[in-house]
Amino acid sequence: MCQPGETIAYCNIGFRPRRSTQVKPMPFKAEFRDLQIAISSPLSGVLRQNADISKGGFFDLHEGTFVWKDGFTIGNIEASAPGNYQNCAASCGLIMLAGRRMTEIAEIRSGLLTGWHDRSRAWTLSRPGKMGTLLSLGICEMDGVIRGEKSAFLEILGEAGVPMQVVFVPDTPLVPNSRVLAGQLSRTKPEFEAISRSLSGALATSDPLVSPDDWLFAGALLRQLGSCPIADEYELLTAGGLQQASSADALILSLSAELSLLMQHRELGYECGFHGYRLGGLSPAFKEIVKREFILVRRSIEEIREDYTKLIGLIRQRRPDALVLVYNCISSSGHDDLQCYASFDAPLNQHVSSVRNKDLNLMLGDLAREYDIAIIDADAIAADIGGRQHLSGVHQSGTMQTEIRRAITDILRSRGFPGFRAAD
Repeated sequence: MCQPGETIAYCNIGFRPRRSTQVKPMPFKAEFRDLQIAISSPLSGVLRQNADISKGGFFDLHEGTFVWKDGFTIGNIEASAPGNYQNCAASCGLIMLAGRRMTEIAEIRSGLLTGWHDRSRAWTLSRPGKMGTLLSLGICEMDGVIRGEKSAFLEILGEAGVPMQVVFVPDTPLVPNSRVLAGQLSRTKPEFEAISRSLSGALATSDPLVSPDDWLFAGALLRQLGSCPIADEYELLTAGGLQQASSADALILSLSAELSLLMQHRELGYECGFHGYRLGGLSPAFKEIVKREFILVRRSIEEIREDYTKLIGLIRQRRPDALVLVYNCISSSGHDDLQCYASFDAPLNQHVSSVRNKDLNLMLGDLAREYDIAIIDADAIAADIGGRQHLSGVHQSGTMQTEIRRAITDILRSRGFPGFRAAD
């Protein structure tokens, strides 16, 4: 059984050059291994797969098995209700998905956008109109909101209901806070090469030797330090052919990514932010390198505000019309039981997380008024539906993720995001 809008099939797709004397670069050069199309049903009924479309084995996983043909039929749907379904196939929903691997050897082909990607994205193929791009740079609390239950962006694209591209950059391992992102935007190629030489040299000369996992961690870190997701431009396959899209029209940042402690390199000055559990899994040799090469830098609320001000300036220097959305902090989990704050030194927000989160939210309100940024008010949503039932730290239930998703699309609609505009 299938329902209208339900994803019923997907395929991996690839490209092969036509016979031509003109040499052109292959499309999706960095994403061609994980390039897919998902198909959703246009009606309710019983889907029956054609028996002769599958050859089994690796043929069903590889993008080079079949040449695309317009008349190729994967199955038929026996409609639940009578009607004229002659042109029904034309109204199937089509979503394009692309994943850029953290490393080429991260080979997982088990489903929609499976694998280790430093950037994943999806966009609608079947809706005409101008397509805007939404880029999410949050931490783990944004993963389920943006990528959804099947990690394939199906829910947010369905909620929006307009032509749209959604891009997700994970926090593996670098936490994308305002200071780190500003560093990525302003870092030059020679500066990154110096970072790469320094970190690679420290690992190569370590005694005792670092572990293979340490090298993987360092490689992923260098991959992120040397890139700038805010400046990314995108290649799109649409019904009209290949198109180029500029950098994101709207960005989602997360106030929960604003760690109070960052690591600053003693010699080169660049800064990194990590979740504690990521560093906890590294070898003692790597931890000694971290202690030797970096110092801890504590940021006050005011310094975080200054970092946000700098980042917003850099973003709008590139894209004056860019919409910035910020996901605020959950100010109380519902489990707070502190009765007296007298034993804590000032400022209190450096010692009590719930106080810090409240102060961060107040700071964000001031920033929103001054720089016209939009707040995704997760704190209010949690209070409305019950934080104790729907939160575990920053992680949310499916119900809360649905509410956050709706809040995001409401903001995009009210701010005239491409596709929502009447003229589009």
